[in-house]
Amino acid sequence: MRLLKDEIYKIMSQKIARIAFAAVLLIQIFLIFTAGVYSEASVVDGQVYRGFAAIKKDREITREFEGELTDEKVNRIADTYGFADYDDDYWNENYLNRFLDLNGLCDGYLASWNDYQNPTKTVPIAESDMGKFLEERNLSLNLSYTMGWDLFESVANVGAILVCIFLIIALSPVFAEEYSAGTANILLTTVHGKEKDIWAKIAASFLVAVGSFAIVTGLTFLLCGSIYGFGGLGCLYGSMEGRWYQLPYGVNVSFLSIGQYYLIMMGITLSGILMLTAFILFASAVAKRTFTSLTISTIFFVLPAAGWFYLVLVGDSGTDLVWFIRRLIMCMPLYECMSGAIQDTLWSTMYWYRGISFLVIFLPSLFLAFGLYRNHQAA
Repeated sequence: MRLLKDEIYKIMSQKIARIAFAAVLLIQIFLIFTAGVYSEASVVDGQVYRGFAAIKKDREITREFEGELTDEKVNRIADTYGFADYDDDYWNENYLNRFLDLNGLCDGYLASWNDYQNPTKTVPIAESDMGKFLEERNLSLNLSYTMGWDLFESVANVGAILVCIFLIIALSPVFAEEYSAGTANILLTTVHGKEKDIWAKIAASFLVAVGSFAIVTGLTFLLCGSIYGFGGLGCLYGSMEGRWYQLPYGVNVSFLSIGQYYLIMMGITLSGILMLTAFILFASAVAKRTFTSLTISTIFFVLPAAGWFYLVLVGDSGTDLVWFIRRLIMCMPLYECMSGAIQDTLWSTMYWYRGISFLVIFLPSLFLAFGLYRNHQAA
């Protein structure tokens, strides 16, 4: 236990690691307030509310209609708060009439700035695309204020990517620094040098990875919940932004609860972070300098994005090779931190791809990191 504590302290005592982690937390807070709170606007009875006042007002007017959505509630919302007006500077929007608009419960549409039609009447739930999908699945829709969870998803994705960058910075020196400082051979000759000490370094690295992800995600969750409210996690995920569509195979996230989808998202994201952590340790063990380790790890992390851009440039030929590469890219840490890359890939083939990709990278990286450092000899 003492070795483990010492290794965690060694990782987090680096000035660059502390600065990087503090920067991650500050960026999360900055995004929540700038992309979320301070960008909120709500129009009720002709009065414009902004920021915290808009959140408070939207939560207040939604409370009356919470629970199972019915045609009677839809009509009352329209009668009380009207429809969104795309000709108006603020679109006359509040949470409730925006909810009707997004979920196809009124007859307007907004295809582009020059192609739109202001809503004039409500659409019965059973006649909407959303209602038809729900009827097929024998589901009902609950209405609740969920703006905070929409924000949480976006900011949590950014936070996960920032955690990955932090880990590349903090963990790259784990083995490489011992080489460059000339202390590796000395440490390896100690009583626990070739066994417990190496496993302590590895265990400390994973604890830092899991701990930093938990802190950043937990902070984001608590801030979004405390500002916007913790209700609404049981509502259907598709209702947040009107994402209702057919999926011929796999799990259609539109019909999961918001809470269920976020648990899946966090699980896949964590697997990507663990995969990256193992590779960073391998890079640190194979490199002789921290900078080399950091470079190798960074290339591993961003290379899937380059592969994706290449596929976009060459176009979707539909060949088996293209689909194979595309699926592999989706299994890499960068894309496992992105909700958009997860939503349409919850199907059996992708479970196999994700599982095999994880094992192929995770296990060899750990064994090679252990073996390379254990057998290190100074030149």
